Amino acid sequence: MAAGRKVITLKNPYLGLIFLLVGILFFCVYILVPKHEYGDLSVAYPKCAVFEDMSEDGSLVAVNDDYSRIYCFDRDTSEIRYIVNSEELSEKDITLREVFFDADNTLYMYATIYDGSGMISQQNIYRFATDGDLLGCYSYFDALRDAEYTQNRLQAFSVSHGIITFLSKDGNVYDIVSADYRNGTSGVVGHYSADRGVAVKWASPNSDGSFDITCFDGSIGHLKKNGTFEKAARFDYSLKSTQKGNLLVNYFVSAGDKKFIVDSSDGDTIYAFEPAAAGNAPGEPAGHITLRELYGIDEELSEEQYRSFLQENAIRAVRAENDMLALCSGANVFFLNADGTFTVLDGEAGFTLPGKYSLPVAARTASFYLFVIFALLGAISLLGSLMKWHLSVRSKMMLIIVPLVIASFGVITYSALFETEKDYIRNYQSEYAAISSLVVKNLDTELIERIDSLDDISNGNMEKLRLQLREMLQEETGWSNGITVALYAFSPEGFNTLIATTDESYDDFVFRNNYLMRTLQDMQDDRVGQSDTYEFFSRQADDRYIDAVTLVRNDGGEIIALLDVYSNAAEIYEKLNQIRADIIIRCLIFLLILIGFLLLLAMYINSSLKRTSSVINELAKGNFEYRVEKLSTDELGIIGRGINEMAEQIQRMLDERDEFSVQAMEALVGALDAKDNYTNGHSVRVAQYSREIAKRLGHDAKMQRHVYYAGLLHDIGKIGIPDRIINKEGTLTQEEYARIKDHTVIGNEILRKLPALGDIHIGAYMHHERYDGNGYPEGLEGDRIPEIARIISVADAYDAMTSGRSYRKEMPREAVRREIERGKRTQFDPQMAEIMLQIDADGAGADAHGAKSTT
Repeated sequence: MAAGRKVITLKNPYLGLIFLLVGILFFCVYILVPKHEYGDLSVAYPKCAVFEDMSEDGSLVAVNDDYSRIYCFDRDTSEIRYIVNSEELSEKDITLREVFFDADNTLYMYATIYDGSGMISQQNIYRFATDGDLLGCYSYFDALRDAEYTQNRLQAFSVSHGIITFLSKDGNVYDIVSADYRNGTSGVVGHYSADRGVAVKWASPNSDGSFDITCFDGSIGHLKKNGTFEKAARFDYSLKSTQKGNLLVNYFVSAGDKKFIVDSSDGDTIYAFEPAAAGNAPGEPAGHITLRELYGIDEELSEEQYRSFLQENAIRAVRAENDMLALCSGANVFFLNADGTFTVLDGEAGFTLPGKYSLPVAARTASFYLFVIFALLGAISLLGSLMKWHLSVRSKMMLIIVPLVIASFGVITYSALFETEKDYIRNYQSEYAAISSLVVKNLDTELIERIDSLDDISNGNMEKLRLQLREMLQEETGWSNGITVALYAFSPEGFNTLIATTDESYDDFVFRNNYLMRTLQDMQDDRVGQSDTYEFFSRQADDRYIDAVTLVRNDGGEIIALLDVYSNAAEIYEKLNQIRADIIIRCLIFLLILIGFLLLLAMYINSSLKRTSSVINELAKGNFEYRVEKLSTDELGIIGRGINEMAEQIQRMLDERDEFSVQAMEALVGALDAKDNYTNGHSVRVAQYSREIAKRLGHDAKMQRHVYYAGLLHDIGKIGIPDRIINKEGTLTQEEYARIKDHTVIGNEILRKLPALGDIHIGAYMHHERYDGNGYPEGLEGDRIPEIARIISVADAYDAMTSGRSYRKEMPREAVRREIERGKRTQFDPQMAEIMLQIDADGAGADAHGAKSTT
């Protein structure tokens, strides 16, 4: 590999950051919700368009986004004029509903406000100017004025030149109320009474104050402002099978002479038709279009995939203005011609609300998996690089183990919650399955077979079944108000129509049950060789239901109906959420305890390793007297004891080596001292004095030994001086004195070649330096002279004066003390001289003359 070339590994922190950034990018793609900038306001694209209206000239369109936001925009340019947010209108629980343009493009919006118990406390009509400013609020309850009407539900409203027309419902009676908010006048202008089954299912307002209505018995027509109902057609429907041309109407609107309906039998088709001459005859459809055509969906799309598409994009509302038809599908609004051709007016994909962004499901799923992969690679890379940082073991443990523990607990907690929910729901399903089987055994199958069409609403057969279901549920199972039993007519094509239910709140006796849109063959394939009861968890809109469906068979074994025992899972989920909360709280408490334990463990390990590593560092420096303290009984303690034993062995080896070295040095020095007939034992005594001075200076044992060795070898250079000069009894000549002075240089050269002895050579080289700078060989002054040389200098002088020489006898003790006093700050360091005088006063000097050498 070329020199200097960098190797990219997973331990590279920069590579880890790149992985994380790429992972975050894929995560952003996964959760991407593009924003539409509206001034300083940034809003997400609509989740679902549920109501819409056009101005009379078709230039403006108002769209309700999932009951929480209203967009008002120009249809041709897509420019947003203004946005109404529910939070801006009320701090209470508010739901935005229908919208309607007046002739002057003033926008009116109906909203319901709920109290804390979930009951409607207000039903308001808000007015907005063309620039979005709130002009005022008019209460629907104020228009009724009578307290007995305050629980009426507003079905629809329209506006014409400031006059608001309300269609309200009280049971099967509908009131048409006209209100002029400008002067506060209001009153009921018409009544419409409907028998059960022909009640209003859906109403679409017209600008003249009338309403296009769809009834539960399949009738469509116009409800005039005075309460007169003009039937346009009636669509009958056989409950046992789907019949071509016989439609079940979900939504109905009129645009000029054309009538438009959304068929509930297949759920995604819009028909245009001209009524026949007879009022009840529906006439022939003039044309139709499906969501497949509007969205350009491939015909090869499987039914299951298309069903999933319909759940998100089902037609939720239609509105007509002049010759223009608009419909809401998913987050899109489509504008269609009313001439029977159904050409899409605004592009092949319809009119998509601003900010709408479509990411294919496969790409979205792939982006999530790529996010996980790159996030893991980034985490591994960063953790690898983390190992190279100078962090304590405790920090590394907390940065690595704690996140892993938290992630593990997250997975365990999620699994526990998932299994708890599954078991909880399964218990309810089993209970409902038992109820369903019990009720089916007592059903009047002959009565079910007699019910064939929507006409059975009026002849009472459906009501008989409803009462029968309620009696059986109460008598046989101890019926709970939280459980609903519904009976559906079954057709081989998979269309299931509700014909009876125990829930009195249902006026809708006939409606499409989306989660039962399965064929008999599908159900039988799922349960081959099993019972006729099917348990599943279903969803309708935002509600979740626990279901147990049982096939109802006649005496011949043919399937004639489906019995569904179910309950809304909201109350069940309240209890389940409490259980979840308890599980999460307990897991969090245990997790905190575990993290605390891990922290204590990390601190214990870190403390033990820190004590051990500090001793190892001291041993590496040569301080072999250090030992690991507070040894435990675990592996860390075993390591500490091993280090202590190793240190002791090394110390013993060093002691043995030092003892041998001292003996060798003393032998060498003894041989050297033997050259001088008068200074035998001088080096040993100087070493002892020097060690005592170092001790009284406060130096440790190691330094004391070092000073001892330096004192022992301070005259080693005399080995290179001739004996005749060393033992000369007379005065030395200048040449001889200069030769004697060379012993410091010779000693320095000898000892420098022995690096194991450290700076001992300094004592040999500089012990004749003087404190006043008049010494040799360097002429250093004061503290510039190394301490070891200043110590040996005074010890050497003391022993020289207290020992005999070839040129003089030993001096009296008092004379020695006077010389040392006189030599302070001239020849000797005053501190060292003072200590030497203390040693002499203590008698240690005299003892040294008679003592054997020792380390």
